Amino acid sequence: MLYGPNGDTVIGPDVGQHIFDELLFRMPMTWLRRKNMPFIASVLQALHPVLPNSLNRYSPRLGIRIELGGTPGRDLRSGVPRFSFEATADVTLNTTERLRTEASLRLLTGGNPDRSPDWVLSLNGSVSCRDSHCSDHNERVGLYFTANRH
Repeated sequence: MLYGPNGDTVIGPDVGQHIFDELLFRMPMTWLRRKNMPFIASVLQALHPVLPNSLNRYSPRLGIRIELGGTPGRDLRSGVPRFSFEATADVTLNTTERLRTEASLRLLTGGNPDRSPDWVLSLNGSVSCRDSHCSDHNERVGLYFTANRH
């Protein structure tokens, strides 16, 4: 939620991603747990649909993201590092990058443990393809340091 200068609630530009991922996509989880199917609910908890949003700069991409390792502050020191994998497809007719796959393993984090980390050191890899057959592709692997501005 965003709040205006007078404290009024304003609908933010990520409302579509929020409604679909955090509300509609999560609805079956309570029912699955009540029906004694906690494993299926846990699998669904790790999956996140990807729609155009501020993180992907509202690009016309649809896909799925898998996040394992719990809270955003998890890293190798906590014993269960945070791992994410995302596969998306550009749904426009003319694009230079039809398919994209990215994976990230969080190595170290720093800052206040009560909120998202102030900085992250992670190992990232990605593959992007110009067409659905992936005949022309680009690969990238690297060690990344990201600092958040507060």
